[in-house]
Amino acid sequence: MSGVGARREVDDLEANKPLRGGGGGWGGRHEDDRDGFVPTAEPVGGTGYSTGYATAPLGGGAGGMAGNEDVRFAEAIDAYDVAVRHGFVRKVFGILFVQLAVTFGWTLFCSLHAGARQYMQQNSGVPATLGLVLPLGSLLGLMCCGDGGRRYPLNYILLSVLTVGESLLLGLVAATTEAETVAMAVGTTVAVVGMLGLFATQTKYDFTGAGPYLSMALWVMVLYALIGGLFGLGGGRVYAIFGTLLFSAYLIYDVQLIVGGKHTKFAFGVDDYVLASISVYLDVINIFLYILELMNDRN
Repeated sequence: MSGVGARREVDDLEANKPLRGGGGGWGGRHEDDRDGFVPTAEPVGGTGYSTGYATAPLGGGAGGMAGNEDVRFAEAIDAYDVAVRHGFVRKVFGILFVQLAVTFGWTLFCSLHAGARQYMQQNSGVPATLGLVLPLGSLLGLMCCGDGGRRYPLNYILLSVLTVGESLLLGLVAATTEAETVAMAVGTTVAVVGMLGLFATQTKYDFTGAGPYLSMALWVMVLYALIGGLFGLGGGRVYAIFGTLLFSAYLIYDVQLIVGGKHTKFAFGVDDYVLASISVYLDVINIFLYILELMNDRN
């Protein structure tokens, strides 16, 4: 479940969300209505002027003062939007930090602690089963409960269930892999994720419109995995490299959806902090697994 299947479930969940929300905020990912907007006045019905955000007549007098007030109001709205988005970003990455600390803490513990390592190897059925059932149940809960990803405390419960399941599965993988390889893979993942996150927030390029192309590549991986399972074909090094590159691209895509700002073709709504943190969390987990596979192959 920590592979391409979980990512596909999240893509399906995100695709079912409306592009624009109403009322209290934006719903799911939205197209920014302000893209390409030029604040010029257009006559409406012969009297008055209407613009998208502010009416700014060039003349003085009462019309000029009204225009200035509208401009100040638009600036205040923009400042409020920025403050809300910053709060959303802090919340998402705070949740993500806790998820990753729990998951990789447990992974390293199962890899480095002899007793935990032995227990996981001798009782592999339990963590393997829970590692598949819990994340799947959590993602199905998010998909089937409508606004379950936004409703407190249900959203945190589903998030915790998914994190526990993924942690158990990664702990089992770590317990059956050389400790040195696991430690190197964790360190490499931290470095790669840090650089990709920095690139996603600093680049001038907007990757938030790449969702359909990433989903198509993900489906190719899913189909190849299914066919390979039927005919006994292993993934191999090429599959692992492709997986690493794909989920690296997904990480850039998801980070830009969270941060917003100049990357505004699409964005997560501020109420979707759980879905946003799950998306990045699964990207990081998949990057780690493919890096671990590549290092294990080398050894």
